[in-house]
Amino acid sequence: MFALREHLRALGHKFGSERDFGDRTEQAVFAFQTERGLRSDGICGPQTWAALLEAGFALGDRLVAVRRPLMRGDDVTALQLRLNALGFDPGRPDGIFGANTEAALRDFQRNAGLAQDGVCGPQTITALDRLDALAGGSVTEVREHEALRNAPRTIVGRRIAIHGADDEFGLCAMVANLLGDQGGEILLLIGTVSDATARAANDFHADLILSFSEPEPTKQRTSYFGTDKFKSVGGYSHAYHVARAIAGCLEPAEVAARTYQILRETEMAAVVLHLAEHEYRSIDLGVLSEAVANGVRIGFEADIALPPN
Repeated sequence: MFALREHLRALGHKFGSERDFGDRTEQAVFAFQTERGLRSDGICGPQTWAALLEAGFALGDRLVAVRRPLMRGDDVTALQLRLNALGFDPGRPDGIFGANTEAALRDFQRNAGLAQDGVCGPQTITALDRLDALAGGSVTEVREHEALRNAPRTIVGRRIAIHGADDEFGLCAMVANLLGDQGGEILLLIGTVSDATARAANDFHADLILSFSEPEPTKQRTSYFGTDKFKSVGGYSHAYHVARAIAGCLEPAEVAARTYQILRETEMAAVVLHLAEHEYRSIDLGVLSEAVANGVRIGFEADIALPPN
């Protein structure tokens, strides 16, 4: 409890004389989750705690490079965003220093006349500061948009990973069968979200991963990877089309940018589908699975829906 409050206090939250996990602590956790695009329930679970640890680093606090396990943190996200804005593509700003980020950093160092060691230290940060005036938009968003624009407008042959917890196996299997019948190549992943989930989808070279989350208390939502400075074009487009498709049999779904683990750590367009619990428990799964599968198909066949600015 002390460590939790210390991390929150370092981010500007105040607790007064509260010693145990009371209202102020719960409100601080809820506010942090909302700000970071996490599931906002006021409970400090594994993903919230991991995000708190990552939030403690600013660019320049430590040397950033490829390590095992991979380095994670807000400093890595800041580096990725700055490289992106200068035209060096590290991939999505997911806060994970992997091979793509290292390659983009080395490319930047080469162009800036620095030693190409793949380590972001004081000299590299100084060079980034010097060139910030030249920064533009996000090269990752532009390249993702171009890749989508040039992709075949068909579901046939597209690789789709379908993920859900054990309780969602029936719905996942129905959707997987429908998409397979339409020509998609399907990978079915069942179980709790973990590093292995994202790794399996990445190794499958999926074009899309659709994950069914545990039902929400009140409303539907389709989530895609996005922050205040970056939005996945493919993720948004697929989330938008799935939301429109299920609106025919359920209450309207919100389309929202989030930073859930499965959205951050997968390399393809990713959508997490939350269903309102009261509707999920009452709707015919055959009807729902057809609506979801249609939304996925339309996402591949229709024009790209662009995320809001």
